[in-house]
Amino acid sequence: MHDGYEHGYSTRSPNLTSRRPMPADFWETYVRIGWAEIREHYATHTRVIRRWIREAGYLELAAARTAYLKAKRDRERPERKRRARLARLARQYHEW
Repeated sequence: MHDGYEHGYSTRSPNLTSRRPMPADFWETYVRIGWAEIREHYATHTRVIRRWIREAGYLELAAARTAYLKAKRDRERPERKRRARLARLARQYHEW
């Protein structure tokens, strides 16, 4: 069903509708913080975030986010291993 809105204007009204433009740093911010916090970061509605994701290119954005998370896990892996070792030693110490 056609709702009258296309390309940022309404066919029912000659006036342009106001559409919040995608911020210049949206790509980098989304890759860094992801879907869970992006709405609060930009203080906007979910529909606007979805539109920005479509405009940015969903597949490329998702691939960039996945690569960022993998690199972050790889950087944090030694620290996680260290924490696990310390937890094992703490359990062992408490068993004495």
